[in-house]
Amino acid sequence: MDLKHMQGILSSWNTFVCDMYVLNIWIRIYSDYFIERQPARAAFQVGALPKNGCVEIEVIALVGAVDVGSVFVNNTRL
Repeated sequence: MDLKHMQGILSSWNTFVCDMYVLNIWIRIYSDYFIERQPARAAFQVGALPKNGCVEIEVIALVGAVDVGSVFVNNTRL
């Protein structure tokens, strides 16, 4: 898997694993590719995955310009 072209566009990353040992391997691979900016991530150990898989990854990527407009926090414009 080539992750280098994904740097800078990934917003978040969820990993589902059947065994936490697999997660430790995945974290080492992940940290080799995402050195400067690591996307938000979460990991979960699950009882089973489709087709007897051991790893499932859910990724949210940003493509193109994103205009969120005005942001309000506690009725204060940021």
